[in-house]
Amino acid sequence: MATATARRSEEKRTTAPADAGEVLHARLCAAVSLVSTAVHLWIAVMDLHGWWSSALMVGMAAICMPCALRLWGGGAARSARMLMFAALAMVAFHGYSIVHSGPAGHAVHQLAGGTDAPAGGTAVMLGVMALEWMSALLAASWLRRIRRSRPLAHSAGS
Repeated sequence: MATATARRSEEKRTTAPADAGEVLHARLCAAVSLVSTAVHLWIAVMDLHGWWSSALMVGMAAICMPCALRLWGGGAARSARMLMFAALAMVAFHGYSIVHSGPAGHAVHQLAGGTDAPAGGTAVMLGVMALEWMSALLAASWLRRIRRSRPLAHSAGS
């Protein structure tokens, strides 16, 4: 128990934003991630893709929201890494869906056994992918920024 508490305080001490630029960068990343989460929740509530896809979107939101809120509240490298990898996974999934969609818009509708995709389905999916790319890019650049500003803190294994 003492080790876990020490590890959490060490991560907070070594990755908390040191200046206003780092705070703004972390909050911008968190804001883009929260917008993406809200879009996924909205699409899930609209039930455009079937129950399993809606459940997947709610699960993604449940994973991303705590990390985005942690990043907003002061920044943590672990949260930024999780957001970055989750966003890249979403980009890969959405890209796969678009590439394998055919004329219907995106493949999730065929996989879910639903009707044809709405006319603007591909455009919406590309917009969501842009949000995910932005989230991943901001998280990666924030991680690089804190690594450069405090090289000794990150060489210790955080």
